[in-house]
Amino acid sequence: MASTTENRPAFTALSADDAENQLTEIESLCMNCYAKGHTRLLLTRIPYYKDVILSSFECDSCHFKNNDIQPAQRVEAYGILITVEVKTSQDLNRQFVKSSYGTIRIKELDFQQEPYGENGLLTTIEGSN
Repeated sequence: MASTTENRPAFTALSADDAENQLTEIESLCMNCYAKGHTRLLLTRIPYYKDVILSSFECDSCHFKNNDIQPAQRVEAYGILITVEVKTSQDLNRQFVKSSYGTIRIKELDFQQEPYGENGLLTTIEGSN
């Protein structure tokens, strides 16, 4: 019997309609209590960013949970500079992914947020400060 995923690309744009079909669940070790837990993996493409691996771990024994986002391809050594001009309050709702090495600067407010070690953060311009 042929698999329905043979002709589908590994990384597809995230869509609420078909995310259930692309979800992979594997049994994995809980690093909190060392019992068996479950990890769900979703390979997805974030538009204008890159391919990422979304993972969600849950342990039925101790109820430990962990969520993570990791790049699925090489991260450039020097990164990129993105400049956004905020003209309306709606502009503050723009979403972006900040890596664990990313710095946010707002020159007009003399504000700078240094990297703080999270693996990857999906946030908005408003939520970043």
